[in-house]
Amino acid sequence: MNTAVEMPLFDELNRQSEFVFIRSEDGDIQGVYVYVNLLKACFRIETRLFLPGARRVYCFKRHGIGRSWVMNAIEQARIENRCDSILIVPGSTPEETRLQMLFGAQIKRIREVSRRKCNNKCELAEDYGDSLFFKAGREQRVLLVDDVCTTGRTLRWFRKYLEGYGCESVMFCLGLNVKMLSSVTVSGFMETADENGGFTENYNSESAS
Repeated sequence: MNTAVEMPLFDELNRQSEFVFIRSEDGDIQGVYVYVNLLKACFRIETRLFLPGARRVYCFKRHGIGRSWVMNAIEQARIENRCDSILIVPGSTPEETRLQMLFGAQIKRIREVSRRKCNNKCELAEDYGDSLFFKAGREQRVLLVDDVCTTGRTLRWFRKYLEGYGCESVMFCLGLNVKMLSSVTVSGFMETADENGGFTENYNSESAS
């Protein structure tokens, strides 16, 4: 595993060794936690259960808290999906994201583009690829990782982008938006979620896929 930052000892409390990954409704994007709007979820009983997991993703994305569980989850996903390496989706600016600080910035942004947070329902601009630099390696099968997936447009764009370099991509994110999940997955999650917003050890992923 190519990591730019060593796992600090004081982060050991954030360690989690086993993860049960969830999938988008169409099955092609995997995630660790159900992601919801933190403010809206406080006022909605049906999504309040997802708050702990969403907060965990948000705390890493915003403050870098929980590096160990992030590294463990992504490495487990790489192994389970039989991927050769990990590639991180870059942010909207040349500045490295939290994930790039951990796993390297093989795909780099050379100029700023519009933030997807406010435009995730829109198609990406035709010149979107002109803002990127990618030094292709020998990877044949990669785990393509983003912190949060709201509609899947960005991950799917990068999957197609990497196909041009001969890479097969498995799409993965830390927080998968609740709107991308099937009702079966959501109901299964709500029945088996623990107090941390994750799945219990006895959860059967097949029943919610």
